[in-house]
Amino acid sequence: MRSPTTSMVSSPVLARSFIPAQGHGRRFARRKAALLAALASVIDAGAQSGKYVQGTNVAELEQRIAEAWDVAAALAVNSGSSALRLALETLGIAAGREVIMPALTFIATAYAVSDAGLIPVFVDIDSKTFTIDPAAVCAAITRKTAAIIPVHLYGQMADMQPIMEIANALGLFVIEDAAQAHGATYRYANQVRYAGSMGDMGCFSMNGIKNIGGLGDGGLITISERTLAHFPEAVAHLRGLRDLGRTGQQRYTHDTWGWRARMDEFTALECLLELAELEQWNERRRAIATRYAAALASTPFQAPAAAPGREHVYFAYPVLAPSDTLRTNFEQALVAAGVEVVDTYSLVSDQRLYRDGHIPCRAMPLPVAQDVVGRITHLPLYPELEDEEIERISAVMRQWA
Repeated sequence: MRSPTTSMVSSPVLARSFIPAQGHGRRFARRKAALLAALASVIDAGAQSGKYVQGTNVAELEQRIAEAWDVAAALAVNSGSSALRLALETLGIAAGREVIMPALTFIATAYAVSDAGLIPVFVDIDSKTFTIDPAAVCAAITRKTAAIIPVHLYGQMADMQPIMEIANALGLFVIEDAAQAHGATYRYANQVRYAGSMGDMGCFSMNGIKNIGGLGDGGLITISERTLAHFPEAVAHLRGLRDLGRTGQQRYTHDTWGWRARMDEFTALECLLELAELEQWNERRRAIATRYAAALASTPFQAPAAAPGREHVYFAYPVLAPSDTLRTNFEQALVAAGVEVVDTYSLVSDQRLYRDGHIPCRAMPLPVAQDVVGRITHLPLYPELEDEEIERISAVMRQWA
């Protein structure tokens, strides 16, 4: 993390005007009374039922998500990483097969594939949206390819129509990594489809920093009709996998292989309460993004592109500088204005375990990803930003006009 200077932190005046990079702290502070009330209700209900994990709140969250995002079923788990791992396990892909994914993503996407005994294949990204390039997917396919994981990065869905056409033609699985895309949409065959509803499964993080999430970690898997058509037992199988192989009511009867990957009742209730506000919060994110784009319009910096037919939910706002030097200067100006700047992703293929061959992988040519990865800066973007703060950040951008 690129932190503010020591003098900035110690100054009472500057400390009051400090703008954090992520807004979950403000969100939870604003919702403190609701969180305490939710915690009390979970404690009271648990005193009667004995259930503080995977109870009625979890079941309601799963139902509400399935209805809201138009999927056949949803299953709550303990993290987005677990969601990816359990999805791969459920699809039953043989060890040693390959899974194609973008090189620009959080490493959990690749770790889930490697932990399943599969080979991640890192491919290039689109230069405007930073999501996986369908042409790069095509170029990476071999006889060993079993699945594609498009990552809906920064809050925008990948270009799903060509990806689904590739998968349908070749019989490949599609797992949507939707950890950053709660409520994002894509127009497909004259229908508006939600993130997590187009592939075989969608995997969400419900971590507190995401557009909705609990105080700690949480995750969710969406299951599509596409999956149930060829694997009707998928939901039951996932329920066993998340609960140490328990498929019935007997606590010490374990019918299948499994992990401890359940969601607790407090996280589920907080996610339920936030789900009711998600659309309003996403609208606020889009409004802030519009103001940022206007401030960037006359500068050499590139605003994130919202592709036609895709509704962005702006989990993050990545600004692309024309050079590494200008990125550094831009970040220094932000810090001087009291704006926190945090590190951005490195390419997964450049992470030590993959780069040095400790974990098997395959990397395709990555000219776009390698070009942009060192030039991206994330601006603070969350519903709790105040208008004065948005203007202060915008004023830094306009210095380059």
